[in-house]
Amino acid sequence: MKTKLIILVLFCLVTLSSCKKWLDVQPKTQVESSANFETVNGFKDALTGVYVNMTTPALYGKELSFGFVDVIGKNYTQFRSSHDYYQDAQYNYLAANTRARIDNIWMGSYNTIANINNLIANLNTVDKGMFTGSDYQIIRGEAYGLRAFNHFDLLRLFAPSPAAAGLAAKAIPYRTEFKPDNVVQSTVGQVLDQIIADLQVASDMLRPVDPIVAGSTVVVPIGGYLRDRPYKFNYYAVRALLARVYLYKGDKANALICAKEVIASAKFPFTIVSQIIGGNGIFSTEVIFNLNINTLQAANDIAFSETAPVGMYFTSSEWSSLYEISSGGSADYRYVYTTKDIGDFRYTQKINPVKNTLPIAANRLPLIRMSEMYYIAAESSLDTDPSAAIGYMNTIRTSRNLANLAANLTPAAVQTEILKEYRKDFLCEGQLFYYYKRLNLPSITFTQVVADNKVYVLPVPDSEKEFGNIQ
Repeated sequence: MKTKLIILVLFCLVTLSSCKKWLDVQPKTQVESSANFETVNGFKDALTGVYVNMTTPALYGKELSFGFVDVIGKNYTQFRSSHDYYQDAQYNYLAANTRARIDNIWMGSYNTIANINNLIANLNTVDKGMFTGSDYQIIRGEAYGLRAFNHFDLLRLFAPSPAAAGLAAKAIPYRTEFKPDNVVQSTVGQVLDQIIADLQVASDMLRPVDPIVAGSTVVVPIGGYLRDRPYKFNYYAVRALLARVYLYKGDKANALICAKEVIASAKFPFTIVSQIIGGNGIFSTEVIFNLNINTLQAANDIAFSETAPVGMYFTSSEWSSLYEISSGGSADYRYVYTTKDIGDFRYTQKINPVKNTLPIAANRLPLIRMSEMYYIAAESSLDTDPSAAIGYMNTIRTSRNLANLAANLTPAAVQTEILKEYRKDFLCEGQLFYYYKRLNLPSITFTQVVADNKVYVLPVPDSEKEFGNIQ
């Protein structure tokens, strides 16, 4: 079945200019009218195009990882007034450059979702007999998982958190069809339910056939389509995202179930120090899902090097505070092996491909890692089993070369320790801002700006309001 992309895009151009922005298709590997779904390779190419789109600088290739989202999470503090991120760091979201960056995140994410929806529409109508082995289940499972992944980050950026406004607050459109029609703006709760439903489809598709699943007997041919599962939205990425989503929703019981499943798989062991020293700053064995960013070296040299023209740093004293140098943090592997001093400042070397010389680490940008499952399990256990919560945290601390937490810590003290670990572990991965927002914390470390929904909720593009997609 050939796609009808050109017809739909032309319809959009005639009717709704805002639709054009989320349906525009640029990269060759994305779904085009010339690309067809008459062969299995056509479906594989379409899915590859989704991953490629996610690596663009407007999305996870920069802004949704070590760029904009890390800036507003205060993972860097040193910006001159002329720096491109200066206004972003002040939370001046309506400043021209900042607003353009935010608009591109919105449009780029919905562009990705449009391509996913086109792929899913064809998967749901194709003759499944054309597929062999597990290809159909794998492609369909990854597509549903990626649709949930992209919608969830849109929700976390452009709608209030449940902790701030409840589940009935207006949120974003959840797009499930590849058509130019306006989509009714859903509530936070409705979007979360749709994300969970998509992830359940993905889970059901992937569990029986994904070779990464513990105990799987699926044989992966050398160079075959099922190789390198952490580069794809694999079964455990689905379960890990479910843990993340349930915790955001406030459903700690289900968050704990999902986090414990990923932990119990033993598929993502903690990276040992010899590998870290040998060139593995991203701690790659722990990575559940990542993207391959071919431009990572250039991006790193611009932002995180001694000669960086627009560098993004902490002061040395801020790093000392972050890693608790005065109380044993000087031995933390993350501090010792993935940061570097340049006089009064210190910068991260975490994603530097030159430093990450091992093939398993170079050009990889982590989006979900195992340590988060321990933090989710710890937070989800605080009310029901505080000792278990401390145990999860101590497992992480041991892997990072830190002393154990005291067994008699209060739940509030453990929650503080979880925040500290988010600040250390997710540098360049874009997760810290979402931690502050999920708990609706009134302040963000290293800024005096009051953290409320003026900080936590990004403005949607004006065109979305003009055409009635957002109220």
